[in-house]
Amino acid sequence: MTYAFANRSDATLGIVAAFLLLSLALPRQAPAETLDCTPINELPAVITLQGIYCLTRNLITSQTEDYAIEIQTNNVTIDFNGWKLGGLSAGSATHAYGIYSVNRKNITIRNGTVRGFSTGIFLGGVNAQGNLVEDIRAEQNRYGGIETQGRGDIIRRNQVVDTGGGVSLYGNGIKVTGAGARVLDNDVVGVTATGLGQAYGIYLGGADGAVVESNRVSEIANLDTGSSMGIALTNSSSGLLIAGNRINGPITYGIWFSSSTGGYSDNKVIEATTDAFFGGTDYGGNKPDSTP
Repeated sequence: MTYAFANRSDATLGIVAAFLLLSLALPRQAPAETLDCTPINELPAVITLQGIYCLTRNLITSQTEDYAIEIQTNNVTIDFNGWKLGGLSAGSATHAYGIYSVNRKNITIRNGTVRGFSTGIFLGGVNAQGNLVEDIRAEQNRYGGIETQGRGDIIRRNQVVDTGGGVSLYGNGIKVTGAGARVLDNDVVGVTATGLGQAYGIYLGGADGAVVESNRVSEIANLDTGSSMGIALTNSSSGLLIAGNRINGPITYGIWFSSSTGGYSDNKVIEATTDAFFGGTDYGGNKPDSTP
């Protein structure tokens, strides 16, 4: 029996191979725009009804307290559609939040920029669950870029840039305190702390069973006498898995287990001034400092 592909010409096979290589080289497709939604047209905004909401233009506020957008119900999606939620004009001493919810479930925030707040996105509360933050650029927020506290939350494909420099001595790029969380494929660049405060690229506390995988972290620094951590695991978290992350220093600790248990594998840390890996269980494939 002769199969059809056995008679294909070398030229045809070459075209197919070239097409496959081209498709692999294409950049990741941007999220599709959400059109069937309720527009958020002014700030501050309070969401009390379940549904899909979106931005149709950049929204700017100079408020220094409370919340630009507060979510007071479950099952809400906010799609930025590529637009910006901005609070830079409030100044570095702002206490305002960009997006805020407490004890809500099934909240999704996606596809846009949150800039210039104390914390860009905060989805908190001990009863929060199943929340998702994806494809967000959190930029120049003064204390925290993205913070979630829900069980089973997912934080993925976000870009967190230049966090810190506000009234707090601390800075957190991504902060998670919910069990079973997933922190996946994020870029955290530039977190600063001052005084005795600590700068964290990714911080997990009380996040039993969480997975932190395939993130890139760099430029995490304390400008005075405190310390800096690429990925910090604290507050008696257990069953953690930290895998495939890349951390660039100079930094005090690359991956830092404090009163927490779990393992790490296939991580690379460059220029850790104290320890590339502190605590936890080494599952192999980790490369500290200048190891090629």
